[in-house]
Amino acid sequence: MKKYLVGLLATSVLLLSACGNLEESGGKVTTQKTSNDKVVTTGGVSKDSYQALLVDGTYKTSVARTMAANRLNSNYNLENFDRGLIELSKESFKTKDYYLQEGQYLKTDDLKSWISRKTDTNELGLNPKNEKEPLVLQQIIEKNFLKMDTQKLSGISLGIALNSVDYSTDPATDISDETIKTQGKKIAEEVIKRVRKIEGVGKNIPIKIGLFKQASKTSVAGGNYFAVATSKKGDKLDDWEDVNEKYISLSTNNSEALDDGIETKFNDFKTNVQGFFPNLSGFSGTAYYRNDELQQLSIVIESNYYSVSELESFTQFVGSSLSSIFKIEAGVTVQINQLNNTKAVVIKPAGKSEITAQVFQ
Repeated sequence: MKKYLVGLLATSVLLLSACGNLEESGGKVTTQKTSNDKVVTTGGVSKDSYQALLVDGTYKTSVARTMAANRLNSNYNLENFDRGLIELSKESFKTKDYYLQEGQYLKTDDLKSWISRKTDTNELGLNPKNEKEPLVLQQIIEKNFLKMDTQKLSGISLGIALNSVDYSTDPATDISDETIKTQGKKIAEEVIKRVRKIEGVGKNIPIKIGLFKQASKTSVAGGNYFAVATSKKGDKLDDWEDVNEKYISLSTNNSEALDDGIETKFNDFKTNVQGFFPNLSGFSGTAYYRNDELQQLSIVIESNYYSVSELESFTQFVGSSLSSIFKIEAGVTVQINQLNNTKAVVIKPAGKSEITAQVFQ
């Protein structure tokens, strides 16, 4: 395994050859001294990202992990659901003060009963008992936040995914925004009461809840959070606040694209890259906006085949093109795939101009 620096045209890209090992593929395990002696963490990718505690040298996954991965109707919705909750959490649980840990309190069996319809045999169901009414609640995810100085639970964030389309019916049933909003808030109020009763949570841990509207399974942009509220203590939520975020799929004729020049830059980048390597099978981009400002641009490039030398040359060219075209504050990530397997990643972090690339061999 080797790491090497490659010069590129008017810029330079740090091109790493790696096989996915945490340390060697760009992650960094760090050891910090606290009042409780040594704490081992994953380290942070940037100042704006959370570090996670390692327990016995390993990452502590959610106790309901398999449910979180299987319930949403597309990978686009799944990624936005998870990433969006982390972004919302940063407003209450600062990355400089808290460690992130995957949810440890909501168990799989509990979630299964909550997400189901309410019936005579399942009084805990949060979906309507009347089978003529659509299934609104689709999933609940949990993130825990531990104070850095104590490593004790000091905050919880919950994401509640709500369907815009119920695919359990034939034909599928569209669900109005008003129903999503009304039912979502009602569900959140009940969830808070139940979570407060879980051993280890108690009445005084701040709990943040975000409502997520799951997009249809044909959407390539995915859904978004639209409302958030906090329970500072007890089982009451503060007033709900609107969340202004959206994911926009970039294409030649996208009526949703904002007039900020990003779609033009994306198309210029696409033309430039396709001119260098015409044998591509897919090229897509999604822009994430928060309060009408671009936060992250994610681009996926697909090909059926790359030789080793082609992949390295192509990755370098992508990095060079990214640097020359996307002179923006937002972060940009380009994922280079071969037959849906990630072969390389090119990254421009938010607020920086340096480009790094990782090739997986």
